[in-house]
Amino acid sequence: MESRLGTTPTHDLLASLAQTRVDEVRAANDRLVLVASYLLERPPRSSDDVAYDRDAGLFEDRALSLAGEGAAEVSEFAVMELGPVLGMPLGSVRRLAGDVMELAQRLPRVWARILDYSVEGWRARQVAELTKKLSPEAAGWVDAQVAPILHKRGRVTISRLVEKAFAMFDPEGAALAAEEKAEQFRVDVDLNAPTLFDEDPGRLGDGPATGHAHVDATMDLVDAADLENAVAAIARELSSDDRFAGWSVGRRRAKALGELARRYAADAGVTDTARVLHLYCHVDQGDLRGTGLVSVDNFGAIVPIERVDEWALTPGTVVRPVKVIDLNAEITRDGYAPSATQHEQAALIAGGTCVYPGCTRSAWLADTEHLEAYDDGGQTASSNLAKTCRSHHRLKTFGGWTYTQPTPGTFVWRSPLGFEYVRFPDGTYEPLTDQVARAC
Repeated sequence: MESRLGTTPTHDLLASLAQTRVDEVRAANDRLVLVASYLLERPPRSSDDVAYDRDAGLFEDRALSLAGEGAAEVSEFAVMELGPVLGMPLGSVRRLAGDVMELAQRLPRVWARILDYSVEGWRARQVAELTKKLSPEAAGWVDAQVAPILHKRGRVTISRLVEKAFAMFDPEGAALAAEEKAEQFRVDVDLNAPTLFDEDPGRLGDGPATGHAHVDATMDLVDAADLENAVAAIARELSSDDRFAGWSVGRRRAKALGELARRYAADAGVTDTARVLHLYCHVDQGDLRGTGLVSVDNFGAIVPIERVDEWALTPGTVVRPVKVIDLNAEITRDGYAPSATQHEQAALIAGGTCVYPGCTRSAWLADTEHLEAYDDGGQTASSNLAKTCRSHHRLKTFGGWTYTQPTPGTFVWRSPLGFEYVRFPDGTYEPLTDQVARAC
C-alpha cells in the first residue's frame, strides 16, 4: 500500500506498529521514573530550613502526603510546576505524583517491572491507586502477589487482592471501612463537562458546547433502585409528548431526571429553590454572527438561541437581566477589594477557567487577585486583576511564579526555574518562544 513510508510490505507495517508500542511503553515508563526523580530532588521545605517563612503559615509551600504510609512527602509547589510541563491539570498531576511515590517507595517489585519495561506504566498505576490506604505490610503483600502477574491481569483481580490484604492485615479496619463506605456516597453535577468533540467516546456529546452537563452519583443500592424506577416512569410519560416523541430513550431519561427535580419542588411547595439564570450571552459576536448560536460565557457553552428560550420558559425559572460588561473597559477602584463588576469582568476575560497554564478549575469560583501585589503599588484595576484558583493563587504569591497580562485574556507566566508559558484567552497555552512573544 502507498503511505508516507512508501510501498511497504504488510509484514513490515505490522512490525513497525509493534515497535511503536514498545517505544510508547518505554517513553511512558521513563516519564514515571523522571517524575519520581524530580519530586525526590525537590523535597518540601521544613520548619528547620533557614529560608522557611513562618509568617506565611499554611499559604506557602506545603508537604503533601500523596502516597501511603512510609512514602516520602512531596512539595506541593513542585507538583504544581509539573502541570504545564506535562500538559495536565492540577488534579491529574497530583494523582500522578501520588501513584509514582507509591510505586517507587512502597511497591518495589512492581516498580522494578516499570524500570525493565516488562509492564506498562498505566497497569502499575492501577495498583498504586488501590494500595495507598493499606499498611506497609499489606501493601508489600499485594506487591508480591501482583508483580509477577500484572502484565496479564486487570483491575478487578487487583482490587480483589487489595481487599483480601486489607482483611488479612487489618480485619477491624476492613470492617470499619465497609461500615463507613456510605460516607463516600455523593452526587456530582459537573457544569464544566467535556465538549462536543471530547476524545472520550464514553462521554461524547455531553459537554457545555451543546448546553449539557455531566451528572454522576454513588448511592445506596435501594435508593438507586427507587431513582431508576422514577426516571424510567417519567421517561415513558415523555414519550407520549409530541415535543419529545422523536427523542432517543437516553435523552428522554436525562430529561426525566430534571423533571423529577422540578416535580419535587412543586409538590413540596418549595419556593426558595427556583432556578435563577444568570446568562452572559453574546448574540452579535464575531464568528457566531448569523449562525443562530449564542455564547453563554459563565457556562462555557455555545448553544442554539432556542435552547436559551427553552431554559427561560421552563416552569420555576427566574430570569434576571444582567447589565452588559465591556471586557475592554479599564475599571478601577480605590482600595484592595475588587468590585462585583470587576469580579465578573475578570471571569469573562479569563474564558471561564483559572488563568494558570492548563488549569481547568472554574473562574467563577476562583480568587480575583492582583497581578502586581496591592501592597507593592498594584492598582485594583481591570488590567491588574486576574482569576486564579486558590492553589495557583498561592503558587504565584509564595512559590516564586510571576505573570503579566500583555493584552486582555493573554497571560505570560514565568516559573522560578525559568520556564515561561503563554496562556491565551481561549484557555489554551504553549511555551513562550520569540515567535509567540511577538504574536502577543
